[in-house]
Amino acid sequence: MRRLLGNLGLSILATLVALGIAEAGLRFWNEIPVLRFDNFVSLRLERSVETETAAYDEKLGWRAKRDLRLVAPYTTTTDEHGFRMHGTQVREVPQQGVVAVGDSFTWGSEVSDHETWPAQLEAMIDLPVVNAAYGGWGVDQMMLRIEEVLPITQPRAVVLSPLSWDILRNTYRRYGRAFKPWFEIDGDRLVLRGQPVLRTSAHWRDVGKPQSIFGYSYLVYWSFSRVGWLDWWADDGRLYDQVYENEVGVEVSCRLMERFKELATTHDFRPIFMMEYGAHEIMESAPPWFATPVLGCAAELGIETIDTFPALRAIGERGKEAFDSLWVLHRDREQPYGHPSAFGQSVVAALVREQLEAPMPGAAVTR
Repeated sequence: MRRLLGNLGLSILATLVALGIAEAGLRFWNEIPVLRFDNFVSLRLERSVETETAAYDEKLGWRAKRDLRLVAPYTTTTDEHGFRMHGTQVREVPQQGVVAVGDSFTWGSEVSDHETWPAQLEAMIDLPVVNAAYGGWGVDQMMLRIEEVLPITQPRAVVLSPLSWDILRNTYRRYGRAFKPWFEIDGDRLVLRGQPVLRTSAHWRDVGKPQSIFGYSYLVYWSFSRVGWLDWWADDGRLYDQVYENEVGVEVSCRLMERFKELATTHDFRPIFMMEYGAHEIMESAPPWFATPVLGCAAELGIETIDTFPALRAIGERGKEAFDSLWVLHRDREQPYGHPSAFGQSVVAALVREQLEAPMPGAAVTR
């Protein structure tokens, strides 16, 4: 028995030594530091944090890169604060104007700088407009962004403009691109969680239990890659981690409307809440169930609201050509519609202009 156990121990030791040599040799061959102690699954999932236009941010999770100068496939220009410019020239941050905060629909994905609705809005009114948005944010991240930029911009008006689905993003601690902050409802308070935001994590919750152990082996990672199982081993589905039911996203958004109202009172700006929608939502006969309640919460607080659904729906009902004109078209048959086109952005800009030109609620009207 002792000899059997001894032989078994030697076999295990020899196997471990062989695997160690293979690990070191493979790392050396692929120019990976032999003593680098990283979880390769976590590193693969972290790739989406830094993209051509996105940068990691410990408060927001991610944000627009600063000082961008992209010319293709459309011009994308930002300043030192990550504000998107209205053209290829960078300007000083304007004061006492309008600040727009939203997701990719406000940022202007798939259109050039001058075609975003904030840029087109500025051409329609006598006030400067700051585009402080970025793609993928939930309403929670947008509110944090507003708080961040208020001292820089000192605006007369702030337009908080989420896509309807951004309401549900409030319920995630990790959403597609990377980790994000989120709010927890504690009685009558909102408690901010998840800051500073994780850049990466090798915890089993974030990469999987086997991956949290064997993910540190490049040999294992390389082997799964060679046999075509890497997508299973480093599953991109783990980029989504929902901590609450969808219904909580609505409640958090309503609580954030209270926060928006308080900020407007404290910083003396005009709060406007605008709901935007994707193409497939406009195809439906009514907005999604989670959009209307949040618009109602904002209105009850005295916040001015803009619902883009009726205007976009009316254009869509003119026919397919009119509907298609609202969106950037893709060749993908399953997902033919992308972000709003330059024309679609102009429709939104006109709605905001109309609201800004209307008297503020409670303001005296001169006849």
